[in-house]
This record gives sequence, C-alpha cells and structure tokens, in this order.
Amino acid sequence: MVALAIEIADTGLTALREGADPVFEPAYAIVDRDGLVLGETARAQSRLRPRQSHHLFWSHLSEDDVPGTEYTQADLAHAHLERVWQRNGQGVDRVVLVVPPGLNRDQLGLVLGLAQECGIPVTGMADAAVASCIAPAEDAQLIYLDAGRHAFFAAVIEQSAGGARRGRVAALDSVGLDGLRDLWVREISQLFLARTRFDPFHDARSEQSLFDRLRDWLRAATEAGDPVPLAIDFEGQQFETELDPTQLVAAATPTYRALLQLLAGLREPGAPVVIVLGERLSALPGLAASLTRMERARLVALSPGAAVHGALARLEHFPSGGDAVILTRQLPFVGEALAVEATAPLAEQHPDARDDEADERATHVVWRGVAHALGERPLVVGSEAANGARAIALSDMPGVSRRHCELRLLDDGALLTDLSRYGTFVNGSRAATETMLAPGDVLRIGTPGEELLLIRLEHDHGS
Repeated sequence: MVALAIEIADTGLTALREGADPVFEPAYAIVDRDGLVLGETARAQSRLRPRQSHHLFWSHLSEDDVPGTEYTQADLAHAHLERVWQRNGQGVDRVVLVVPPGLNRDQLGLVLGLAQECGIPVTGMADAAVASCIAPAEDAQLIYLDAGRHAFFAAVIEQSAGGARRGRVAALDSVGLDGLRDLWVREISQLFLARTRFDPFHDARSEQSLFDRLRDWLRAATEAGDPVPLAIDFEGQQFETELDPTQLVAAATPTYRALLQLLAGLREPGAPVVIVLGERLSALPGLAASLTRMERARLVALSPGAAVHGALARLEHFPSGGDAVILTRQLPFVGEALAVEATAPLAEQHPDARDDEADERATHVVWRGVAHALGERPLVVGSEAANGARAIALSDMPGVSRRHCELRLLDDGALLTDLSRYGTFVNGSRAATETMLAPGDVLRIGTPGEELLLIRLEHDHGS
C-alpha cells in the first residue's frame, strides 16, 4: 500500500507521498477564455492579470459564484485538488487529508465531496494543529500558532496518555499573511523610490517582480542582521537599494504585539509553555524574537511539510476501512518531549530587583510618552482616576477595569498588583496577582490594549 497526505490550507495544497519530499502547490487560479491556469504558473501572473486572478477559493470554500466567471469557489478548489492528485497520486491507495481548524461542517463535507469527485481514496482527515504537533511538552503547556492569508490562529494542544488533542482555538482576524506581505512590499517599494526614483508599482511587470522576490528577501532579512541588498531588473535596467531588517520588523510590530496578546489569552497563568510555530511563520522577520519576550516560553519552528509528515508518521492510527471518514482531532505523540529551560519565578528573573542591587530598581512607568514616578504610595492604573489617588486613566476599551492594577516601589523592586478580572500582561504573559517588575518590562492592559514601559531614571529632575 502507498499512502499520501494532502494538507489543505488557504495558501495552497501540500502533498507528501511516503518516502518522498513534500510538494507545494500555491492556491492561485487564472480564469480566461481558454480555461484555467492553476498553481505556480497562475501565481506568477497574479499581478500581471489581477482581474483574472483568484486565490480565495479555499478560504471561501462554498458553492458561491466567483465574480465575473462561470465558476464557483468549489469549482476552482476542485480543479486545484484534482491537479495535485493527478501529479502525486499515481499508485496511491490510501489518502489522509489534513485540514485547518477554521473549516465548518459544511466546508468539511464539501472537501470530502470534491475529493470523491477527483477519485481520491480518502480514509481519514486530521486537524492540522494536531498533525503538526508530534512531540509533547514536558511539564509545560503546548500551543500551536499558524497563519493563513487573512488571519492568524492559535490552538491549545491538550496533552494526555492518548496524545495530542486540539483544544481551544483563538484567532486574530484583523490581519494575515497577505496583509503583512502587502505591507512589506510597499515598504520595499518606497526604498527603491527613495534610492533610485524607480517606483516598482508603476508597472504590473515590476510589481510582479517585487512579489516574486519577496520570499527570498524575507528569508535573507530573517537570517541576516546587516542590511540586505535588493535588486530589480526592468526594461534592461537594474535598480538597486538595500533593506534594513529592522524596517520590516517595525512595520509588523502592531501585528506581533497582537499575537503576543492572543497567546497570552490562551496561556495558563504562571505555567511554562512551548509555542509550536507553523511552517508559514518561520520566514516572518522578527516574529521569533518578538515571541521570545514571553516569560518561560520555548519556541519550536516547524519545517516545510510538518503537518503532512506528522500525519503519515501516525498513519496506523487512522481508520483503514469503512465508508465513513472521520475528522481526527487527537493523535498519539511520536517525538521526544520538548522541555522548557528551568526559569526562576518572575520576581527572581531580574537581578536588578535583588536586595543587594536595590539602586537598579525601576523608578518610573511610561505611558504615551509621559513618565510617572513610582513610590510607596500606590499608582493606580485603570479606566477611571479614583478620587484622591495617584492614577493613570487609560482609554475606555474592552478588558480594562476601573481600578485595573496598582504599581508600588518597594525596597527590593517595583511591585505590580493585579486588581482586575481580565488580567494584566507582562512581556506578553499573564501576570500573577502580585509580580515583581524591572526596568524594560512592558505591561499590556485591555484589548487591543495599552502598553506601559517600566524604566529607571538615574537622576530624577521632577519627571
């Protein structure tokens, strides 16, 4: 028997035969009078022929019409799936589909119907988060983080003797991979314009070239600390500039902060955590560094094809017969346990807060550019300034209590006391009721949230 695993994502399909390497087919289709152009060929024309280009058929999987065509979204998805099957299914008699957490019951049924029309012998379906997480976290929580075209999502992986089971899922729907890429491409186009007076967006051909090169540029920016050289050839001329990776990180910082808050909402307070990064996140500049701000956390970046590899590695745990195809949300672990390095409690993590170095304590908290001094008298932070109290009145937003938390300066450091039912987050992690702070710590309160920075002023001139 020859088995095949196919991961369905809104970015494309990944197929893996036993004993082979994974093959990725991007989810693009060009619709014209001559029929359909699919996959990589269609992607390479997507900016040249934007009106004929379509790439939402998996994220919008349904029987709805594709505007301006005689096709439905399901028709394009069927053609895409059939192409992958024809290229990878020769001699295969058993197929497992790996699906994202966001598909509803109707869409799952439609996926199976499309596979049946293609003649694909589907024997099982697996949740992508569970298929990707093959190893348990040792004495720690396990969370899977991934992204699609228009959203990021995180899933708690419940661990038991039976293995990995998908638990609660939270999503960041305001932005996804497409939004970040569009943002970065515009940042890069401005660099070319400023250095060479050449605007890559003035012509569809140079715009397509910009998007074609983006993946390699992002990878180089992720790996390098120095500026990355960029070049575009257009009509016999070469235009060159350079990219400082910190520019990409700065542009993505609001998204990365929102992801920290998303993860913090799923974390068990005070517990260590292993964050498994889906393969689509590994090439996002600065993301891993941003996530390392979380206390007592370990990041595990997955390689391409991790979900289909994980499905085939546990193939015997899928049913091999019968007419019913069941979506598996639990699979056994087959990898070595992932440990989080032993870390002192938050109050002990900062030597600045020890008794013998009390002069290195945080002295102020900065909010919207204004430094507020800390002292023995509590500084109250919340949506309302209490009568007679020293207070910082935050914007009225979800997740902010009237008296949300207090900050005081003690002999051994700055003390945060959480008074809310929503939680106060320190460096991306939900804080305990009482938490010691040090210079450089970042508090986040509310949704989407306000940030406050702990600092030390060497000389207090009345700030």
